[in-house]
Amino acid sequence: MRIHIRSLAVGILAAVLAATASLSAAATASATTYHHTHTYLHFPPRSADAVSMTDRTITLNGRYRWRAFSAHSAHEDRPTAIPRIVRLHGTYKWHDGWYISGGHYRHYSSLVNVRTDGRVSIDYPQPATYGSGKYHWGSTLDNVRAR
Repeated sequence: MRIHIRSLAVGILAAVLAATASLSAAATASATTYHHTHTYLHFPPRSADAVSMTDRTITLNGRYRWRAFSAHSAHEDRPTAIPRIVRLHGTYKWHDGWYISGGHYRHYSSLVNVRTDGRVSIDYPQPATYGSGKYHWGSTLDNVRAR
């Protein structure tokens, strides 16, 4: 029996591609990206306490679980978190910041499309759950598979 090298190579390549495809299908469909920092917050807030992170520019294409969060550093396992599902396509400026409204902190997170200026945002009050201190805060984007 005579086997041609070319036929054997094609068969091996087909088997490798099939195995790779089956591994890819089993792989995780999500990847999380963070935009976060730590800041010392005073309760009650002072007008000088308003702060923003440097905007990030990020290219997105798909459906994302977007979560704005904040947590006192002594209790980072119990964050205040506001989730939202968004469908995003394009390049976005990702902004996170604190502003003072009515004597309270408000965390504002937004994604602004660079080309169209379209905007989605999350805005929530930060209660003085644990008082003044260092807070870990920001937002995350978790790419989820379209259903």
